[in-house]
Formats: sequence, structure tokens, C-alpha cells
Amino acid sequence: MYTLRNPLMWLPSATLVLMISACGFQLRGAATLGPVLHRLAVADDDMPFISQLENALRQAGTSINTSNPDYFLRVLALEQDNRNDSLSENREEIEMTARLRWQLEDARGQILLPQQQLERRSHTSISDRYNASALEQETAQQALLQELARALVDRLGALEEADLHKEEEQKETPHFHAQDVSD
Repeated sequence: MYTLRNPLMWLPSATLVLMISACGFQLRGAATLGPVLHRLAVADDDMPFISQLENALRQAGTSINTSNPDYFLRVLALEQDNRNDSLSENREEIEMTARLRWQLEDARGQILLPQQQLERRSHTSISDRYNASALEQETAQQALLQELARALVDRLGALEEADLHKEEEQKETPHFHAQDVSD
């Protein structure tokens, strides 16, 4: 049987746990999408990025349903930029940027969330720029795209039913402007 010999031994650990929880820190698990977007189709599936996005959506609990979806996630554009900076004769840093433009539509094609943009950046340092493999850069680029896919899933996970119908309500509500009529 284990006995606690020195209760003061646990005081620093307990203090650290209390400080971390007091500032609002929480461990995050995998993102989940609520029941609002449980049947979703990803439009424009000709990009290799789409398979990463669909995997991230499946991990979040979404059913990718192309035959009878409730919503369409339309990927409008994916732009990728690389900028190389020489740090020394043999050392190079690569800044990678990925920008994703997307929108959310209902099953009838009505735009619920107009064009949105997400951007992620990554810095990779290559110690031997002359012998750096293309595989090393490709691995870093794929990691950046996976991060972008997770960011989109997080954004979709933050949506609520009211957010999806806000655009429709604005279109249906007539707007009247009062005018001053003077004699």
C-alpha cells in the first residue's frame, strides 16, 4: 500500500494545475461537427486537397454524402505560395502559405455562408539547401494542407443552425427606407 509521506511534495503540481485551468486552458480532442452538418458533400473534388478535407470531416463525425446531402461545402480556390530565404551558404528557410477560399450552400444551391477565406503559414528550415530533397518540402506542404483542413473543420464546427439560416432570412426580409416628404 502506497502512503503519502510528504503532502508538500504535491503542492507545486497542484498549484500548476490550478493556474492552468484558471486561465482557461483545455485539452482539445478531435474537432466534432454537430448534427447541423452531419450530411455534407464537398464540391469540386478534382483537387488532391479534397481527400485530406474529407478525411478531416469524417474524423469529425460527418457523413460525406454525395447522393443526397443537406449541404455542399464548395471549395472555390486553393492557393499555395513558397518563399525561400537563404540564411547562410548551406542553410535555407522556406515559408509556405496556403490560402483556401470556400463557401457553404444548401441542397438547392443557395449560398448560406458567402465566400470565406482561411490562411495558414509554415516555416521550414533546411540545413543543406543544395541536397534538400523534394520529399522534405512535399512533406512540409502536406502537413500545412492538413492543418488547413483541420482549421476549416474547426470553423464549420463553430457554426450553429441559426448561422446557416441567417443569409436566407436576410434575403426574405424586405427592407424599407423611410423618406422625408416635405411640401
